[in-house]
Amino acid sequence: MYHFNTEADIQPFVMAGVGYGHFKTDTASDRDEALNIGVGVKGYLTDNFLLRADTRAIRGIADGDIDYALNLAATYLIGTGSSKPAPVAMAAAPSDADADGVVDTQDACPQTPAGVKVDSRGCALDSDRDGVADYKDQCPNTEAGLKVDAKGCAIELTEAVEIKLHVRFDNNAAVVKPEYKSEIGNVAKFMNSYANTTVEVQGFTDSRGSEAYNQNLSQRRADAVRSVLISEFGIAPERVKAVGYGEANPVADNNTAEGREANRRVVASIESQKTSKVRK
Repeated sequence: MYHFNTEADIQPFVMAGVGYGHFKTDTASDRDEALNIGVGVKGYLTDNFLLRADTRAIRGIADGDIDYALNLAATYLIGTGSSKPAPVAMAAAPSDADADGVVDTQDACPQTPAGVKVDSRGCALDSDRDGVADYKDQCPNTEAGLKVDAKGCAIELTEAVEIKLHVRFDNNAAVVKPEYKSEIGNVAKFMNSYANTTVEVQGFTDSRGSEAYNQNLSQRRADAVRSVLISEFGIAPERVKAVGYGEANPVADNNTAEGREANRRVVASIESQKTSKVRK
């Protein structure tokens, strides 16, 4: 016998079986095996009282005859238990509290915001592996190994950079000596690295000679250094200004040969800012 809808008060059922009968009278006896199949319904009025109706077809195995039977019954069950079959407990579906597709027992990040793509561990994707999840990352293709801020963007450090130039000249001369070409070349490299820079090269003399002569000589010295930057190292003319200051601003005593040599000079100072990304 098989019941349908076992948790309801009305329960249809089907049944099948094999029977054996032995009939005996004073004058004769008979035996017969039979198959039977039927359908029915139970109706529970209370947990202990029910009505039952079924109909069956019974076929004799030996003679092949088919008989039909209709059964009606009222049943009262003695005892406190219910005759209803116990409901089958359904296994609870695995819990996924944040609805990210990874069950809680396997979710390493159980509070992922709704709609965020996650990996097999239930954690938000971090495609560039910078420690900031993709849904928060405003710089999604950060180079590996760089430190990033809370937005996922590389942290940059800005610092001041400077280069100085000091070229000395022979007495009453405005020709750049070969030994200073490499120093001037370093200034050109610096300017090429920091394209926003400009420079003023400043020419000076010692105190011998007239003021007017020394002013002209200092200008020629500054112009000579400017020419090397432009013609030999390719610096754009508009980025280099040459100014002669004559015998002003001495850096040493003009009463000595060593002091006068130190004052015959062209100097320059260039400053800029260098921005670099901080590595881990």
